[in-house]
Amino acid sequence: MTAFPLTGITEAAMRLFGIVLREDDRGLEQQINREWAEQREKITASSEDITSVGDMIKDYNPIHRSKELAIKKNLLDTPLMGAHTAIYGAQFIQGVTDRMKKFWGADIQVVSQKSRFPSPIYPGDKIKWQIVNFKEIPGKNIDLAITGYRKRDNESKEAVNLTASLGNRYFIPEIRGVPIYSQSYLITEELIRNLHQRTGGNSSEKPLAIFATSYVPTTLTNLLLEKANSLEGTNASMNFKFTGELQPGELTVDIYKFEKTRPRGGAYWYNMDAHCRQGGKSVAYGTMLAIADQDVELPFSLNPLP
Repeated sequence: MTAFPLTGITEAAMRLFGIVLREDDRGLEQQINREWAEQREKITASSEDITSVGDMIKDYNPIHRSKELAIKKNLLDTPLMGAHTAIYGAQFIQGVTDRMKKFWGADIQVVSQKSRFPSPIYPGDKIKWQIVNFKEIPGKNIDLAITGYRKRDNESKEAVNLTASLGNRYFIPEIRGVPIYSQSYLITEELIRNLHQRTGGNSSEKPLAIFATSYVPTTLTNLLLEKANSLEGTNASMNFKFTGELQPGELTVDIYKFEKTRPRGGAYWYNMDAHCRQGGKSVAYGTMLAIADQDVELPFSLNPLP
């Protein structure tokens, strides 16, 4: 892992965002690299944080609330929800983006986030974020690769991998077909403030688009509970493109596809396409992958909603 993962990003930003640097600005890239090499944000979640965030995003999966149940599932404690971890990562990414805006004076925003969760994070674990590298997608985006390490009992372990795309415009929604399941949630200004406070953000900031995608696992849980009477499944990854800004008001999550596979006879994989919208305005769309050791039988046909 290089100590200066953003070497060369200034030239990429100049091509993508039209930045023109003065001669005395040439040291900005070194300054950016130095800041992120030396200041690796750390955050520690408590059991109260897990419960509080779960309440806010309506995720009542008992695996995140009952230590006894978690231990029965061969876990050490109640793990953070994948959506909770993804928001922590998004707060870190937003901090990086804000500093780039300050350095370059450019219109830069986070337009997508991929989140993969290779190992659980437990209450009391310290999460340390590390920018690994970046990749320029010519004419489109700059992708930042970020790894989150959890430290527990002097042991450091890779717990989350993020890829954040930085651009100057949101994606255009690519929604095909009719949803097979939908659920709505009320997003209030108080909820936005509290979610920021519980995930390391500034309560005065506008809501992150990823707040909307945090309701996708909840919608999947409700679908399985309603149709299959099951809460099995672990959030393995989330991959969402952002198409607009989240505002206070009603948020609807539409599920467009639900597929079950079992690669090489191992655990069962449940993959779904989802769209987050507020009325006719799109906020985010993408996919989520959940994994379960047991087969969750679906005694119904997932046909489009009438």
